[in-house]
Order: sequence, then C-alpha cells, then structure tokens
Amino acid sequence: MSSGASSSSSAPRAEAGDGYWAAREEAAARLEAMAARPLGEDELSAEQLETNNQLQEDEVLALQAIYGDDMVNLEDKAGLRSFEIFVWYPVPNGSKVLLSFRPNGTMIGTDNDGSQDVGELFYACRLKHLPPVVLTCLLPRSYPSTCAPYFTISAKWLDEPKVSYLCTMLDEIWTELPGQEVVYRWVDWLNSSSWSCISLNDSIVLVPDATSDVVDERAIAGKVLVDSTIPLMQDYDENRSQEIFLKSLLECGICLSENTGVMLLAWGLAMMFNAKTIFSPSALCAKNDAMWGRSVLVQQRKLAF
Repeated sequence: MSSGASSSSSAPRAEAGDGYWAAREEAAARLEAMAARPLGEDELSAEQLETNNQLQEDEVLALQAIYGDDMVNLEDKAGLRSFEIFVWYPVPNGSKVLLSFRPNGTMIGTDNDGSQDVGELFYACRLKHLPPVVLTCLLPRSYPSTCAPYFTISAKWLDEPKVSYLCTMLDEIWTELPGQEVVYRWVDWLNSSSWSCISLNDSIVLVPDATSDVVDERAIAGKVLVDSTIPLMQDYDENRSQEIFLKSLLECGICLSENTGVMLLAWGLAMMFNAKTIFSPSALCAKNDAMWGRSVLVQQRKLAF
C-alpha cells in the first residue's frame, strides 16, 4: 500500500455539508491514480471485455434499484464507470462519541459493571445520527473477471487506522468471491458488520493523531482535532435530524391528519408572523403546538429571529 496517503484537514463548520463528508474530489484523484497503473487488460479477449462490460452495466442498474438516492453515479473516468454509495449507521440508543487522549489509539476498557472508564477522556457526547461512510468505486475493464473495483472509503469522522481496516475487510471479501460482482457484498458488509469494527460497547472512540504502520491509500480519514471534530459531528447530527423531520409524515394529535414536517414548520412560521390566514385550517391543525413547536425553535435559532 502507498504510504503517501494523508489525513484530510478539517473544514470550517459552515462548509461541512454532505460534500465534505463524501470527499468527492479527493476520492476521484486517488481513484484516477490507481487506474493509471497497468493491470494487464490487454491480455483479455474482446469477448471477455464485452462480457465484463455487460456485467458491470447490470450490476450498476441493480445497485441503483437497491440503494436509490443513497447511490450517486459520477462522471465516467476515461470510459470507466464510477459511482459512490452512502452508508448510514443506525446509532444504537445510548451510543456515545468519545474523544480520547490515550496514546497509540488504545481502546478504552470497561469496568466490571460494563461501564466505560472515562477517567482519561477529554470529551463525550451523544448523537442520533453519524455522518455517512462513503464507498466510491471505479470499475476497471478487467472487472469482474480478473480484478476488483478500484475503491476508496471516506469516513472523515474516523481516524486512519479504522478506515484502513475497513478497506482490508473489503479486500478479504473480494478474495472470497474472485470473478464475481462484489460491490453489493461490500456495501452489505459495511451496513451490517462494520459497526462492530469501529465501535466499542456501541460507542465510537476518536483518538487525535492516531496512525498505523501501514497507511492504505484508499482510506480517506479525517484528522481528529480537539476543537472541531465533535462540533462538526454535532452540526451534522442537528442538520440530519432537521432533514428527516422535514421529510417525515407526522400525525396531528388533534385532528389525526398526516402532514410532512415541512408543512408543520411552515405553519409554525406563519403563526410567528401572524399570518395564519394563508393556510387552510383543514390542511393542518393550528392547535397542535407540540408537533411544530420544537422545529420552530430550531428554525428561529438558525435564522436568528
């Protein structure tokens, strides 16, 4: 593996949207460098290349059907298919994000009662939503017959050793399935099994300046900084919660009608500006303060009302 990969620097909090967590430009640069290396594709027959091309097309269509908006097709690179898939961890109740100063990335142990020893922790918080892990793939012409996809894993809220380990596990899956389409198996493993590899007792331990002897060039990790990493994650958690609220269908506790969170928020803002008449009372119950009150407070804070 290349030793030239380096941790990504932290972004200003105002800029840390989905694009920051996906690290699209950095992933593209690394994938292009991988693709520039010779693979011996000239040895494959025209028939085999055509078969690979058809298998890739079928696989991409299947992945789109499965993952929907969580998959983004990227611009082809020199005729090679490229895409990214977002993996979201369902955060178990009681999970914590812990910022530790233990040297060499040593994981925190547990007391006899199962609780974590936080004596050497600098900071701890609870989050409902973690930023995504993003798998970006570039499919060589020799895939799937002889070579695996080029890939990167972007997890800029984790340190390099953890992300490098995820890359190693994807290599092992390909070793078990040579010559077969493998991207679905990779994403399935990230969704179903990788949580236990990066967490301890359902909590994430972040270690500033954690490094490993071998750096995997496919691992796009973040530089864990005391003053920014957890605030960035907290901002993401709040924004993600708001996004889910706006898209969700919620039942009015008074009239039992269902409306999206964005409608509840709109009604709340109208109430703030004394503009109730622009909405039809039958469309949304004006008395259901409990539904939209919290969201209005969030919006007030964001808009500095």
